Amino acid sequence: MKNSSILCLLALAGCATTSPQVSELIGQELKDRLQHSAVSIRPVTSPAKLVERTKGQSVGNFLFASIVSSVAMSGTGARSTSEFQANTEIGQTFGQQLNTALPTGSEAEGGGSADTLLASRLSERFSVAPDLPTTPPVELTVSTIHWELGYESFLGSSDYSLGYEFEVRAVGRDADKPKTLKSVRCQGVAPEKMPLEAWQSDRYAAVGRAANEIADQCFQRTMRAFGLE
Repeated sequence: MKNSSILCLLALAGCATTSPQVSELIGQELKDRLQHSAVSIRPVTSPAKLVERTKGQSVGNFLFASIVSSVAMSGTGARSTSEFQANTEIGQTFGQQLNTALPTGSEAEGGGSADTLLASRLSERFSVAPDLPTTPPVELTVSTIHWELGYESFLGSSDYSLGYEFEVRAVGRDADKPKTLKSVRCQGVAPEKMPLEAWQSDRYAAVGRAANEIADQCFQRTMRAFGLE
């Protein structure tokens, strides 16, 4: 009964869901749609918060998960060697799952995101609408998937790197029913690496510089994907 309860806790990780594939526009069809539509950019009303994944938090998570795992193994009341081994495996698995589920970072007090900069560049690009739009309007949205300062190596280096992932989505309003015309992902790691304190200095000035470069790269990638270089 106790083993079943522990297994139930492991299920808290959740289940992955899948959604049907949506056919997107490509090539000249996508280019024509954007050139003959009134294109708007949805404002980024809540800029992404920079997340800091520090070594100290990782150590704390590991110690907490280890303690909980030990308590789970010692409280199962095994009556035989086989039960003890089974409970040990369950406890270890639970500890690993818990360590994975714990928050890996915390939001920084500063450090702007590239999402607002990217949205601004898109707004400038599509500031002039066609005189006589011949296709339904299109809205571009910018969303942040990953924006994090994380340590490079747990033992070998004190450097942190800035990882990012953004998505630009072109949504058509055909017959008042939204449809994704094209989605573009921009992801990677900023080339500059430095200790966390250096990233944080001068109100995260280094993050701001990197955000500008990332926004430029993501804008160019989006324009290529749209066929509008």
